[in-house]
Amino acid sequence: KYFFFSFLAVVLMTILRFDPWSLLLSVSSLLVSFSFALGPSISTFVGGVLLIADRRPYDIGDRIVINSPTSDDAFQPGITWFVEDVNLSYTTLRFAATNEVATITNGSLAQLRIHNGNREQN
Repeated sequence: KYFFFSFLAVVLMTILRFDPWSLLLSVSSLLVSFSFALGPSISTFVGGVLLIADRRPYDIGDRIVINSPTSDDAFQPGITWFVEDVNLSYTTLRFAATNEVATITNGSLAQLRIHNGNREQN
């Protein structure tokens, strides 16, 4: 259906002596520039959505520790966060020691190592 209408538009432009290839080149250049501009943002957002929808590393009320991916540190009770809210785009955490609240995008959390104290085996 879309292919037919696209082909029909190109044929009509050719009949009207308008060069359709210059229009197609301009539109394709615009689409490529938008993909380069928005690609990293969309990738981070999709990574965060997959973290929450697929991996589900924590639930509301869980006690977690966040480390860099290369860290070998085990679960340390002194630097824990409590999960207060989980959304598709961000997670709200409360620092256990000082009750500070932090809102972190799920795309950022997807790049980190998350230890969940409520799900660890004893």
